[in-house]
Amino acid sequence: MFLLFSENLGLVNLSVLEISDLHKIGLKLQKLIQRYHKIRELEMSENSLNTDLVMERSKLTNNRIPEEFSNFVSEISISTLEKDQFRDLSQNHYPIGSNISRIEEYVNEYMEVLTNLQETVEVSNGPINDKQKVFIVHGHDNSLKYETSSFLKDFPNIEPIILHEQVSRGNTIIEKFEEYSNVEFAVILLSPDDINLYEDMTTERARQNVVLELGYFVGKMGRGKVSLIKKGNIEFPSDVQGVVYLPYDSPGKWKIDLAREMKDAGLDIDLNYVKT
Repeated sequence: MFLLFSENLGLVNLSVLEISDLHKIGLKLQKLIQRYHKIRELEMSENSLNTDLVMERSKLTNNRIPEEFSNFVSEISISTLEKDQFRDLSQNHYPIGSNISRIEEYVNEYMEVLTNLQETVEVSNGPINDKQKVFIVHGHDNSLKYETSSFLKDFPNIEPIILHEQVSRGNTIIEKFEEYSNVEFAVILLSPDDINLYEDMTTERARQNVVLELGYFVGKMGRGKVSLIKKGNIEFPSDVQGVVYLPYDSPGKWKIDLAREMKDAGLDIDLNYVKT
């Protein structure tokens, strides 16, 4: 546990895991507050009432900011009095607009401390969040998904991310995807999950969400940070014909090739951990 001191909050006990979780929630909350301020600026600059901006601001003040602030508060191990003060700020029956500055003050103060901790505190069992994250994009082939995850877990410094295994914290699917897609590498599993009918021809293809997420990661990180595992004789997306893919094979040569691709992309990969 780490003992933090805040002028507004007093003494606070936090574990290493709580520091990491709080930092993630705090970053999201800061973005929501920044969006609130941006909307207010736009409203002030327009001569007429913009109903779209009013609706978005209402959603922020009535739902999203109070919910995320409640999540932030629930992660903090502080005294009952201080927690009650936080809870007062996050209740919907209070005019949240008038409390934005107070919420922002509390969150910013905490985030400054948390950021400094993540940068400077040396933990006996290694730095906070020291593992490199690899996102696994998958379809309906659970066997392939878990084989890939198990393979990645063999590397001590790699943490595989499967979206449905992560906590949602009330986020929508796209918000959850955006939160957990901040990774060092992505592995796209193209398995024959869908049937494509065209006139008298029938072909197999990957799920369309897999193709969409493939494009997202290529656009976000570049082709060098993305590897495709292609299973079976499936239709390949025409827009990614230039992307190198690794054919899935039961003997496991794809694992060696994938480990080399990740190592070449800068990840901390020891090829001695590869098991085929």
